[in-house]
Amino acid sequence: VQPHRHFSTEEIIIATNCYDGNQIVVYDGGYRLYKDSLKDRPIFVKKYDSNYPLGLKYYAYKDIVIGSQMSGYKNVLKVLGCCLETQNPSVVYEFACKSLSRSLSATNVKPVLPWKCSIMLDHNNVPKLIDFGLGISLPQGQAHVEDAVIGRIGLSAPEYVTTGYLTEKADVYLFGMLLLELLGGRKLTIVERNILDTDEKHCVEIFSNFVDPRM
Repeated sequence: VQPHRHFSTEEIIIATNCYDGNQIVVYDGGYRLYKDSLKDRPIFVKKYDSNYPLGLKYYAYKDIVIGSQMSGYKNVLKVLGCCLETQNPSVVYEFACKSLSRSLSATNVKPVLPWKCSIMLDHNNVPKLIDFGLGISLPQGQAHVEDAVIGRIGLSAPEYVTTGYLTEKADVYLFGMLLLELLGGRKLTIVERNILDTDEKHCVEIFSNFVDPRM
């Protein structure tokens, strides 16, 4: 893991313009992602909410550690450093142009299952993963890990929801849901999320009506 810089609280406050709400690009319920600049360099600052349920710090530190370990991959948003002086840790990332999707994953990098990641796009529309706080290490030689079910019903793989067993196949299922959203140009409705649970004829009908005509 490459060494990362430690940012002071003052630097974070200056970069975010005192956490200006107009600079928020992603609000995920547990954190806010700010589009900022530091010494004329565009960056992202992730600030975890102070009123988040107990145990948040564990996921924040996990996000920093796993994100730093995976920063060398071209499809992972690079962690530049963090601030540990705030009530909950803040993470500083390289800049990306925009957010493509939330709560979806699109990689099978081992040995971490990047469960419930977000996807950003850089200037060349290259996808970059962010949010590894819920990432789970897959022990060598094991096909799955058992974990509390976290995620949106309809977007999560059915076998994960029913058994709590998380495998790389669950990641593939989420990637399929992402492709559906790209084909439709919008987020899936509850009915469309359950498209795979219907019979083949009904499935084709729903899919035909869902795909963006411009495609």
